[in-house]
Amino acid sequence: MVDVVKRLQKHMREKKIDYSILYNFHAQNINENFIYLSKFHGVGVLVVPKSGAAILVVPRMEQQSAEKAFSKVVARDDIFAFVSGKLRSGMRVALDYSSVTLKGSSLLKKKIKAKLSFVDISDYLSSLREVKSAEEIAIMKKACKITEEIYYETFSHFDEFERESDVAAFMTALANSQGLQLSFKPIVASGVHSSEAHFEVSDCKLKKGFCVIDFGIRYHNYCSDMTRTVFIGKPKKADLLLYEKVLKVQLECLDMVKPGVRCMDIDLHARKILGSDFCHGLGHGVGVGVHEGPSVSPKSKHKLVPGNVITIEPGVYLKGKYGIRIEDDVLVTAKGKELLTKMPKHLLVVEK
Repeated sequence: MVDVVKRLQKHMREKKIDYSILYNFHAQNINENFIYLSKFHGVGVLVVPKSGAAILVVPRMEQQSAEKAFSKVVARDDIFAFVSGKLRSGMRVALDYSSVTLKGSSLLKKKIKAKLSFVDISDYLSSLREVKSAEEIAIMKKACKITEEIYYETFSHFDEFERESDVAAFMTALANSQGLQLSFKPIVASGVHSSEAHFEVSDCKLKKGFCVIDFGIRYHNYCSDMTRTVFIGKPKKADLLLYEKVLKVQLECLDMVKPGVRCMDIDLHARKILGSDFCHGLGHGVGVGVHEGPSVSPKSKHKLVPGNVITIEPGVYLKGKYGIRIEDDVLVTAKGKELLTKMPKHLLVVEK
């Protein structure tokens, strides 16, 4: 995204930084800032000078894929040898300290002979990612729409599933059939398992009671993140009242979303009503990363601005008994908000 690179270069000139170097060595374990700037999720190094064209340097086997994503690509077997040729002693070079690995650091020092001054660019890149462009928003809307479609298809087949892993596998297969990766490993937590906020999918049979399903996909490098809770069996009046309590809190928190509002205040509103059974932050930013800024938590220093995309996901969890969570992705607009995940939130009851 050219405008993002130009914004980075403007920052570099202001901070007297000669080059920014971001790299990704593992196609599966991605460097989110690298992908944000290059739109490429393979192996490579992005070299950004303070002015002029940025260069994506990749191994020869990655060249064709890289050229589909970035405007200026150089293919080299020895990537860092090419990078080293751009640098001179005394230069200030920015690195993404949030993703600098031991392997990457050692390669950098071994290949680059110049004596350089290194600075951290990670905080700036994180803040840059918090405000989405019109292009990014369009991509994220599509990601959320696909996610909803997968939920609808899953719920239409829910009475056919026997195990928690069946649900996760079905949703994953629907995503994969469209050539999509997941934002994270799906959570399907039924019965007592739902009391664990981040329960990992098991091969256990679906249990009676609340079943929390947390799922998202990655579309054109951007994530969605959505949670719905269903009830397996016949809910009691107390179950329905508890669900309605969580839903009411979620709707109230969504109503608070608008420019200038402190994220802390939205979180504290939910926490005041749900109490100690609410054991995690109310939400987080979503974008290239499924968890990024701004944070919506009790200690958050963020104020919402137009272009933020955040989750609102209140929940209650009673150890050894049950859990409920309802999560939507929401865009902060100039006038207020726009819900990106629009799927109805009435409690779906599956009488298995």
